[in-house]
Amino acid sequence: MAWVSICILTDADTRTLISTASRRYYADAALAAWGLLCLPWAIRWWPAAVIAMAALTLGYRRARASSAVLTTLIEAIVARLACGDG
Repeated sequence: MAWVSICILTDADTRTLISTASRRYYADAALAAWGLLCLPWAIRWWPAAVIAMAALTLGYRRARASSAVLTTLIEAIVARLACGDG
């Protein structure tokens, strides 16, 4: 319900910022998930362990950074709306 309220109360530029940050976070989390999915192949094929660990590490680090950006953006929008500046 909060997303609907934020989308209704904000302008198009703000919705674009939220959408872009959210898509970036989902893409980074998907990279980490692919790393987890590749991990079982390491039992049969050793290069899969290197690929899985690289994808998992990179996805995790990128997801942490993009989640920080997304949460900062959401906090700023909610604070602005709470003050009545929206």
